[in-house]
Amino acid sequence: MAVPVECKNVVTSIPIYSGFASCEVRNNDKSTTIQAYYPDTTNSFVILTQELTLGGETKVFSCNARLDQTGTRESSHTVCKYKPVAGISVSPRPDDFHIVSSARDYDGSIANYTWKVNGSFKSNVASFTLPQIQSIYRNGKWYSQYFIELEVTDNDGYKDSHSISITELNDECRTAACRNR
Repeated sequence: MAVPVECKNVVTSIPIYSGFASCEVRNNDKSTTIQAYYPDTTNSFVILTQELTLGGETKVFSCNARLDQTGTRESSHTVCKYKPVAGISVSPRPDDFHIVSSARDYDGSIANYTWKVNGSFKSNVASFTLPQIQSIYRNGKWYSQYFIELEVTDNDGYKDSHSISITELNDECRTAACRNR
């Protein structure tokens, strides 16, 4: 979950428009004026719509009109920066693991990735491949075992980290279909 930081209250002035809006509509050689009153709106343009009979035809006519600005209204809201959220996705393949960052930054971008595998620096890109090696012998079988750590830094300099452990059976049958025969 994204954690807000450096929150501040921001006050802005919003223009207010009001008054009579009017525009002319035409049908063949006939024309008329549509008019309406708008007390307070934040839109400078309004759409006027009215059912009229012009030239013997009854239709719904619409036109655009502009209102004059009559003042401003203060509006306040909270604006925050957010820390990034680190995440790791692993895709086992026959001979290796494809390791991908699933990190997100909700108010910017991830500027830096720092990956460590079993405590040693491995990479500083968003994804990499890790070979399956026979590193642990347990119950008569070889397993690949890795402890993977990811630290991400966002474009505001905030950091987050995530870690996972991978243990995968290494044998001559590297596919589920082969293992289940």
